[in-house]
Amino acid sequence: MSFESDIVLETELVPSTKESVEQWKWRGYPQNLFRNWVADRVARIYYVDVLESGKFKLARDTNPAIEVDESAISQLWDQLQIEPTGLHLRVLLVDNMKHPALQMLGTRYNIELCFFTSSLNWIPSQYQEEVVKKKGDPWPYTFNHNIDDFGWSMGDDGRRHTMLFIENGCIQDEPDCDFKTGLREIVKIHKGTFRLTANQHITVSEISMEDVPEMIYS
Repeated sequence: MSFESDIVLETELVPSTKESVEQWKWRGYPQNLFRNWVADRVARIYYVDVLESGKFKLARDTNPAIEVDESAISQLWDQLQIEPTGLHLRVLLVDNMKHPALQMLGTRYNIELCFFTSSLNWIPSQYQEEVVKKKGDPWPYTFNHNIDDFGWSMGDDGRRHTMLFIENGCIQDEPDCDFKTGLREIVKIHKGTFRLTANQHITVSEISMEDVPEMIYS
């Protein structure tokens, strides 16, 4: 839940009686209950970097947190354009998300907007129940099942993907199946990506058509 709402309540003159103070005390929330709450919080973006060696980059060698200064917001956009070098993975952690930071991060990293549904008091799924003409989610969607489809499939770009069954999410060799050994051999030749599903299975993704035979018989 976000308290950075665009809705502003007008201040009303309330008689200074005990009864009226009790009636209107909700206006002071959350500060009246949590004294450390500050309405005008500063948004910060922290880095967690993983080197190509697979080790975490030391904190002393990591860039300091970026403070989102809304008076100089273009500086944040310029910083996001800098491509890091020598990294296998970079994780961005955002504290106190602000609208400009959301817009820039979503644009820079092509993030699905539903990822941010709880950040700015906006819930796209409300339109599934209350349909308004010419107003709703940019991309209508429905979830029909949450079962992984095993085997081969083809994406819109013509590349192939294959879903591998992982029993109980544990990758190991069994007496009748050297699964861990086989997966290690696939890693050596695969040019695409590996994706772990919510059901703890693995998708070998982004396989070009000419590489399919090598993947099957490796």
